Amino acid sequence: MPRRRHLLTTAALLPLLTAGCAGPEPGSASACAAPELTWATDTAAAGDAVALHGEGMHSGCEDGSGDTEEPFEFSAASLVVDGEPVEPGPAIPGTLAASEDGTFDMQVALPPDLAEGAQVTVELTVTEGASVVSDALTIGG
Repeated sequence: MPRRRHLLTTAALLPLLTAGCAGPEPGSASACAAPELTWATDTAAAGDAVALHGEGMHSGCEDGSGDTEEPFEFSAASLVVDGEPVEPGPAIPGTLAASEDGTFDMQVALPPDLAEGAQVTVELTVTEGASVVSDALTIGG
C-alpha cells in the first residue's frame, strides 16, 4: 500500500513540477534569439565565393521590457582556417550593417590555396566590440 501511495503522490505532483517547462512565449525575453551566422552550404572548393547569412544580428531585444533592437554594424571581418586567421581577410569598405530585421548577407571569396578538409569560419567584429563567429565550412573537392 505505501508503494501505491508513493506512485499516486508522484503522479499528482508530476504535472506541477513540469508546468514551468513549456517553451518561451512569443515576445518574451527568451524568445529573442542569439546572433547566428551560417554558410549557405556545408562544403565548398578553394577559390569559391560562398554566401554567408546571419540572423538575429541586432543588439537589444524587443520583448516588451522597453529594450529596442538596433541592427549590428560590422567594422571588420576575419577569415579563420583551422583555427588560424588568414590574411588578408574579407574586405569591408568602412562598415557593413545588418538590415532592420536583423538579417545579414554577404559573399566570401575563399583563398585558392586552401587545403582539402580545412575548416573555415568567418568572424565579424561588431562596432561595439563584440564579435559573431560563423559555423564551419569544410573545404572539399
